[in-house]
Amino acid sequence: MDNNYSNQNQYSQHDYGQQGYVQPEYVQQTYLQQGYVQGQYQQEQVPQMVLNTPLHSNSSSQPPQKNGNGMKIAVIVLSILLFIAIVIIVLLLMDRDNNDSDKVETTREITTEATTEATTEATTEATTEATTEATTEATTEATTEATTEATTEANTASTAGLSSVYADLDNRSFAYNGKVYTLGVTTLQEMIDDGVPFNESDLANANNNINPDYESAGFRITLGEYYTAQVYVSNWTDEGKTMAECPISQIYLPVNLDKDNSMLTFAFPLSVTEEELIANSGEPTDTREYISDDGEYVSHTLEYKRDSEKYIGNSGYSFQFTNGELKYLYIDLK
Repeated sequence: MDNNYSNQNQYSQHDYGQQGYVQPEYVQQTYLQQGYVQGQYQQEQVPQMVLNTPLHSNSSSQPPQKNGNGMKIAVIVLSILLFIAIVIIVLLLMDRDNNDSDKVETTREITTEATTEATTEATTEATTEATTEATTEATTEATTEATTEATTEANTASTAGLSSVYADLDNRSFAYNGKVYTLGVTTLQEMIDDGVPFNESDLANANNNINPDYESAGFRITLGEYYTAQVYVSNWTDEGKTMAECPISQIYLPVNLDKDNSMLTFAFPLSVTEEELIANSGEPTDTREYISDDGEYVSHTLEYKRDSEKYIGNSGYSFQFTNGELKYLYIDLK
């Protein structure tokens, strides 16, 4: 039995030595359980075997003692890094806020400047426009007033020798270039000799005969471009006469106040109104009125006439006003 145990002990010791297992307690317990510990020899052999067992072991089974300190150092380092990261983030946020504030301030300054410039420009434009409009209006009013005064003065001046009554049935006269011509008295030839600018094609008929008790076609007097008056002659004799020999029996003028009316004048200004005409010459002998359906065209005709001395009917003055302005004028004698 001693030999067997010795062999077994040698095998186990050798085997444990080869494989590097340090298990003294396990071995001791095993031998005791199996009853091999029966004497001093065996009891001394077991611890000797254990002492002879190699002390090296795998690092994985027993970690180094300084791992705990390493963990502490790692935690400290991570805490420091985290603190540094937080500080950096805070600084970046502060810098961004400062930049945002600068941008807001810059934007506010730019907006304020743009608003100021826009307001100044708008105010300047409005002031300039208002000034221009006021100046234009004042100039227009002054020009219109001056033109009206000049026209009135010219008409008044040219009416020297004409009647003071606008619709004078006893003195049916007009003037050209300051010379007065009277219906029923002045002949066409007199006006031709005075150089009144008649239309050339009309003058070609001046020496044609006109039958007794007939009135001629109109002879146009050129007052301006596309602006003419017309005079008519009548033969009140019992024999044929040339038209140039006959007296003026009618004058017609389509009034245009935008044209130059300084050459042909009457006892009244062409700017006369209905109220002024009535105030000067009294109530008309006849009136006619026409109003368009939309009410935008209103025509009033005021006539100052009396029975003709030569023919059945009446003759005199006819003033046709359109929307308050004199547009057509007839003076006739029959």
